[in-house]
Amino acid sequence: MEREPIMNYNKQNTFFNFCHRDLGIEDVQGHLKELYLSGMSSNHIAEHFYKKYGRVISPRGIDHYLKEDDTFKRRTYSEAKKLAMKSGRMIYRKKPEHEKYKAKYVSVGKRIQVLQRDDFRCCLCGNGRHNGYSVEIHHKKPESSELVDLQTLCYQCHRGLHALQREAE
Repeated sequence: MEREPIMNYNKQNTFFNFCHRDLGIEDVQGHLKELYLSGMSSNHIAEHFYKKYGRVISPRGIDHYLKEDDTFKRRTYSEAKKLAMKSGRMIYRKKPEHEKYKAKYVSVGKRIQVLQRDDFRCCLCGNGRHNGYSVEIHHKKPESSELVDLQTLCYQCHRGLHALQREAE
């Protein structure tokens, strides 16, 4: 059963009337700010309204409602991330030293040489700039920046190759 949101950009009056008439909340925007400042995200506020009152509210609508007040300072991305980690909604995992990729810097001149050598095509699948794929330089040996240790790969093959290397470790 699909839940129909009662609040989005076009239905704010419905939400306001629901809060004001049915719940007896005088200052709807103040109530949302209070929930937001208590550490809840817009998604959590929407979930709170659904669990407590059985009403579905879109998180985007809540964001829009909070943005209407110019005096209200919203959380920055880093503040939201810290709060999410603190509350357990997000897990921060720092990569161990052996998992970090340590490739040597490759100069622009060498990159162009490798791309020209490989005809601006992926060495694995043949896709390239000619058919709309982005190409990247891959280090066969991370600590080397010699031309023989560099190859051209498309975005998908490059990510896949690194994923396979991580699985093998």
